[in-house]
Amino acid sequence: HWNAEAQRMRKSTPGAADINAALDKVESIVLEVFRRFRTEGRPLAPEKFRAEVDTQWKDKLAPAVKETTLFEFWERLVEERKVSPNYGRTTYKAYRTGLHKVQDFAKSSRRRVDFDSINLDFHALFSAWMSKQDYSPNFIHKVFAVLKVVMSEAADRGLHTNMAFRSPKFTVKTFQPEHVYLTESEIAALAALDLPRGGRLDKARDLFLVGCYTGLRFSDYSMLKPENISVFDGVEMLTIQTRKTRTRVSVPIMREARALLDKNGGLPPVAITNQKLNQALKEICRAAGIVEPVRIVSIRGGQRVETVSAKGDLVSSHTARRSWSTNEYLRALKDGRGWRPIMDILGINKEATFFRYVKVSQEQVAAL
Repeated sequence: HWNAEAQRMRKSTPGAADINAALDKVESIVLEVFRRFRTEGRPLAPEKFRAEVDTQWKDKLAPAVKETTLFEFWERLVEERKVSPNYGRTTYKAYRTGLHKVQDFAKSSRRRVDFDSINLDFHALFSAWMSKQDYSPNFIHKVFAVLKVVMSEAADRGLHTNMAFRSPKFTVKTFQPEHVYLTESEIAALAALDLPRGGRLDKARDLFLVGCYTGLRFSDYSMLKPENISVFDGVEMLTIQTRKTRTRVSVPIMREARALLDKNGGLPPVAITNQKLNQALKEICRAAGIVEPVRIVSIRGGQRVETVSAKGDLVSSHTARRSWSTNEYLRALKDGRGWRPIMDILGINKEATFFRYVKVSQEQVAAL
């Protein structure tokens, strides 16, 4: 009784007129729902499609299907990352910071921000807004990188079909900032500095030097425990799982690092906050004579800014990792060794990432 070409009952079939009229009606409803959602640029998941058709077909209100917003999903993802063993605290904080910045932009500009509004127009407005807030290009790049991950994850879960964020233009160019590192002689000057034993500056100096002698991040060298110390094949090691990348790394304990441990009764120096360490380092570096003027170029508010500061004022907790990386790299070049083992100790896989830590001028390499 079916006409495959017309997709209707054959007219000669009893009751065909009523059935075909119903099929005409349902076809009209389906096309109307589809066209309306496509015109509005809204995602139309199967369950939503069914609810919309049912509303009109049955001439009654279908149960409301609550659509998850971008901010609701982002907040949920932040909590998922927070408790997941596969993500470190730094990643969780980046997700949370990105969410807050997009929310601030939406509130400040009085714009509706949701899955369907994330496009190149949003990119232009949001990046300009962050530049006016005096955020660096690298910070803005990180916020967009997190936003893209959130949009991709939401698309995989069927929450939207907007793929504009995958445009190669949906990013911000990074700017390689200039950072200082401490030479071996400057590190030795810090170690030789006569400070009141057990005082605030003495503790801060010893903690920072552990970073200079191991290449660990502050989040790792500030949280060392006795159980991180072991001996393998006659070599004393610090072995940890890094907090940022969850990578297991082993670092040989240098003679200078062993002296610091012995000074503290065989234990790693007492941890202090990153802020307190950075404040103390400026005092310590000045006392050690690390005051060479350094010209730094940065990008602020979309403008190139040059400043001159004493080198010691530019030293921070992360300078320890750059110093170890750079000094080990220079030793490797001088001895004719490769730098891959240095990358392995740092827990770095990509050379481009490694060379962001290595602060060596062409003159230094040529002089070796």
